[in-house]
Amino acid sequence: MSRAVAVRAFIVAATPRTGSNLLCEGLEATQIAGRPAEVFAPDFRSFWCRYWSMREDAPFSEFLTAARRHGTTPNGVYGLKIQKMHVPILGRQASFVGEYFEGENDDVLEFLFPAASYINIVRRDLRAQAISYYRALSTQEWVRRPTEGEQRLVFQPQRRNVPPSFDARTIRDLERQLGRQQESWERYFSKRNITPLVIEYECLAADYTGQIGRALKFLNLDESVSRELPPPRLVRQADELTDRWRMLLEA
Repeated sequence: MSRAVAVRAFIVAATPRTGSNLLCEGLEATQIAGRPAEVFAPDFRSFWCRYWSMREDAPFSEFLTAARRHGTTPNGVYGLKIQKMHVPILGRQASFVGEYFEGENDDVLEFLFPAASYINIVRRDLRAQAISYYRALSTQEWVRRPTEGEQRLVFQPQRRNVPPSFDARTIRDLERQLGRQQESWERYFSKRNITPLVIEYECLAADYTGQIGRALKFLNLDESVSRELPPPRLVRQADELTDRWRMLLEA
């Protein structure tokens, strides 16, 4: 089968609520590390098609071309963020066009982005991750900024104004799901002898410019650029409700 055109690419391998938006916005702000965005999430396709002035039923080849163009900075670096649960979906989308991909769904990233580097963003506090995920699913508030006027290009569904109710069973189930998704990434790396750069959310939140600098160094880019970054614009969403729910889960 024919192969996709090689690009200098890196992939942010994520699971939900690991601080991947914080990481990707920091990398984009350097202006030398691509524009890593979640362009292949199925729920976001309509958003990206509108942004790129593209028909929603456009063929995969056109969508891929637009995604590459959007994610590449002038120095030729392409960045992509993807959740593990979306990799098989991307494989099925790509397989609709035979000249692109005819392999196993999990191999699609290697096929579309050969020799890509991987940054695995993780959250060591899995329970806090699960609570955050449950709240985001309940409210549809995935990111928070200082003011409504503080806009960046990010998909943000319509928020629900009804406060979420505590559901211990669902949160624990999400905790198990998130753990399995991260384990799936680790099997993916092991099977392909890939050594990713692992960035922990807890370290990123405590040392934003330092962790962005680590990522730049890993990508063989100028890590000194990170020292000039402005503070992140995303607002931490954990609050006293998060603490109260955690106490209930651990009671």
